[in-house]
Amino acid sequence: MYPDKLIQTRLSSSLTGPSFLEKALNCGASRRFVESKIRTTAGQSGVSGADIKSIPVPVCDVAEQALIQEWLGSKLTKVAYLLDAIENALKRSEALRQCILIRAFSGKLVAQNPNDEPASILLERIKAEKAETENGKMKIKSRRMNTASIVSRVWSFCTTLRDDGVSYGDYLEQLTYLIFL
Repeated sequence: MYPDKLIQTRLSSSLTGPSFLEKALNCGASRRFVESKIRTTAGQSGVSGADIKSIPVPVCDVAEQALIQEWLGSKLTKVAYLLDAIENALKRSEALRQCILIRAFSGKLVAQNPNDEPASILLERIKAEKAETENGKMKIKSRRMNTASIVSRVWSFCTTLRDDGVSYGDYLEQLTYLIFL
């Protein structure tokens, strides 16, 4: 619990089992008491041995302790199951997101607009633009986008990605795709 000290404690009563005591000390009034006694010296937090000895511990009879431990055990099992389910759902969500992106970038996410130019004409236009290239540099076109409009368009794409809950790494990856498309 506190890495700067090793404090061994012994129970003065056989009415409380170690397993119950561990759970009781980590919640409620016992936990709040310990948190109120934490002192920091040179950036290291700790609790004195005297404070450890005076921690209030809720005590009940052994049968009730067993019931509490059984109830806590079932709840902790459910929590572990739910955490596992959440992790699996997040993995499925990421896989679905990647599938959607792949379909979007390949043009298979939505039906093609009949007013859009066919891919063959687009490819011919790209080939023509490449033919205009001199020494690997494009000729400057008269309708050149200024820096402000490019930045504005990129940030609007970024805002869309960020609002969709994209993680930082995926956000950078998608931003890179947008810049180099």
